[in-house]
Amino acid sequence: MCPFTIQFRFKSAGLPTPLNNIANQDIRYSQSLWSTNDGGNIVLEYTGSGLVTGSYSGSVVDPYDYYGTLKWIPAKDDDCSISASVYLPFFNEDWWSVQVSFDGESSSSLYVANELDGEIGFFASDEANGFDASYLEDASEAYLNFDSDIIICS
Repeated sequence: MCPFTIQFRFKSAGLPTPLNNIANQDIRYSQSLWSTNDGGNIVLEYTGSGLVTGSYSGSVVDPYDYYGTLKWIPAKDDDCSISASVYLPFFNEDWWSVQVSFDGESSSSLYVANELDGEIGFFASDEANGFDASYLEDASEAYLNFDSDIIICS
């Protein structure tokens, strides 16, 4: 058993414009960014209203409509309540850096940040502890943006 680290960058596509002040049906509320064939998933979840324009002329857009949750779920069929998650404005169409570190036992850390004007902009981290590490150890393949639905903890 040895520690490992996953690092990647992603850029969200932003949010589709609402139609007649109704959230656009093309919003992807949950998407897999990284996964393995036997446990270990990084999922981006949209938690806003989808109303990224004001409802009337001169109204202010809610800045939290660009926020979402990035979640690291270390074990596919283990306890899904064991996860690490961060809440940041992922849907602002910026590039985001993600790192997950695993200690080789049952503890892992999630780190996420972006860059604003040459400096670290938003940054958040969280930990997931106490999961069954055998899922990660048994994984033999990893995927970025898997091309079909992934059911986690059904």
